[in-house]
Amino acid sequence: MGDMMMNGNTLPPPPCANMTLTPNSIEMVELMSSSQWTLALLIVCSILAGACLLIYVETIMFILLRLPYGTRRGFLIFLLGCFPVFSLTSILSIYFPRATLMAEFAASAYLAVCVYTFILLIVNYFGGYENMLKILHEERFSLAQAPCCCCRCLPEVALTKKTFHRARIMVMQMTVVRPVALFISAILWTDGLVAMCFETYQTIEVVLNLIATISTLCAIYGLGLFYEMSIRPLRKFYVRPKFFGMKILLLLTNVQAAIFAFLNRFGVIGCLSPLPCDSEFTGNVILNAIVAIEMPFLLLIARIIALKFVQRFHKLEQELSVSMATLETNAAPMAEEMCSRDQVRSSNDVRITSIPYSPPSSPELPADITDEIKEETKEELKKEAESIIMEEIMKEVNETMENGGVHTSTLEKRGNRDSIC
Repeated sequence: MGDMMMNGNTLPPPPCANMTLTPNSIEMVELMSSSQWTLALLIVCSILAGACLLIYVETIMFILLRLPYGTRRGFLIFLLGCFPVFSLTSILSIYFPRATLMAEFAASAYLAVCVYTFILLIVNYFGGYENMLKILHEERFSLAQAPCCCCRCLPEVALTKKTFHRARIMVMQMTVVRPVALFISAILWTDGLVAMCFETYQTIEVVLNLIATISTLCAIYGLGLFYEMSIRPLRKFYVRPKFFGMKILLLLTNVQAAIFAFLNRFGVIGCLSPLPCDSEFTGNVILNAIVAIEMPFLLLIARIIALKFVQRFHKLEQELSVSMATLETNAAPMAEEMCSRDQVRSSNDVRITSIPYSPPSSPELPADITDEIKEETKEELKKEAESIIMEEIMKEVNETMENGGVHTSTLEKRGNRDSIC
């Protein structure tokens, strides 16, 4: 097009008119194919992204077959989806560099929902919010958590509704701050004003990344508080590696981006042939390649932890099924014995002393009454067995809490089992 005219005068060219534009997908593939190291990098990232997706699908199939609990199963599948989502968005950002901010925004929105889902999963392990407060009402935990772990002057506090909601707010604020910061960056990018020669917009982008990093560190601190609350009572739910994995994911997806933003701002990343001589563009390509390589290995670690958890509960479910089958088998003889005892007791009450005593014969009750008694007995035994076994599976607080908390002695547990058997 010719030069733009206004009031008969030719407008001067914009400051970034001589700057290389971000290539499209076709140009990007040609650039990456023109050199051996960039072509090898593209192939490796593509293979690892596909492997990450296949590992996730295989893990989902295993969880669906072994874990019957609907809510908890959905939480676990959704949380594991973070790794393939970041892997796919990173590889798409390499192939489609002009859609980088859109891909980052989608991944950050998914991560925000995952953080909220993780809090719901921890509360679900306790059996609900009210049950969590009852179990931890006497527990005290330290406020000196990462990244404030060096501040030993911070006091220990007890878990109350106020402290619980404050810790939750510290985690949940990231679900709003990070997506909003990326949304503002996407608006500036769409407007075409974010360029290396525009110092004002470049400074705005650095400030937005700094805000997102501070928000991430606050969320990590809130997760540390939740970890300190639940590490002992939920030890057998493998919460330690789950918390650690969530913190690592937050650090890699947010702090890495902030570090590269600062490096781009000060021109630390130089030109890499055959990529365009643009520090921001080169930094984004390197960052997306690093994330695409990291995610499959993190998913493998998360898969190992998740499968241990699923196998444990699958084993406990099988034990519950065997126990219920045993109770159903013994229900009929127990019902007949109870009927015999009641009949003998009633006969002894109305027996006349002048009549010679003769042992009563086994009563023959009508078939419908006997079946009704059997069904009622089986239902009662089934409910009692489910309540006791599920209490041992879901809470397990009595074996893990060494000081304070809700306590029930082992003799009481044995008495409950004896009452069923």
